[in-house]
Amino acid sequence: MKTINYLFIILTATLLFSCGKSNKVTSAANGAYSTYSGRNPVTDYGTPEQNAYINEARSHYTCKNGGTRLEDVTFSTTTIVSQTSISGSPMNNSVIAGTVANVYAGFSDYGDLMFVSKMTNGQSVIGYNVTVSFCPHNTLLTPGRAIVGFYASRITFTDSSTCGMPAILAASNTQAILDAYSYVDNGYTVNLPSGQVAMTSFLPVCY
Repeated sequence: MKTINYLFIILTATLLFSCGKSNKVTSAANGAYSTYSGRNPVTDYGTPEQNAYINEARSHYTCKNGGTRLEDVTFSTTTIVSQTSISGSPMNNSVIAGTVANVYAGFSDYGDLMFVSKMTNGQSVIGYNVTVSFCPHNTLLTPGRAIVGFYASRITFTDSSTCGMPAILAASNTQAILDAYSYVDNGYTVNLPSGQVAMTSFLPVCY
């Protein structure tokens, strides 16, 4: 069996559309180069109303190619730019424990979703958890290939968007860094290197 080695980085074109985009993640909550597999703070620690909001977004925005979503990955940041803006370049590979004060959702034209959870301890905001739910995209984003990093230079959000719900206003050109991955194509083993990048942008959910 022949082997093909790709030594370049693939950059997926940023998708621009009216309601959403995708973002980037720094992985390894359970060790370097692994995806987060623990409790998801968005669904485990939110209120029933917040969970309903999240589930509605998942059902409303489906993957445009008809594929099944990849496993969620969650990262965090304590870089708070303002009351409505955060940054993570890269995001932390840990999850912040606390009370979910609010959840903001965004989506990409391709159907990817991002949920930003404002985490508090009493009256103090202690950071934000960022969960991304990607749709499959060829071999770049595919089941079994770990997201090992996530960068977002700026994520802005609002407690009440034009649709009257909390939403991510913008998360442009986020970068998901991918681990190495191998697959067989027509009898050839194709080895994709670590460090390939999937770039996406998010805009507000609205339904």
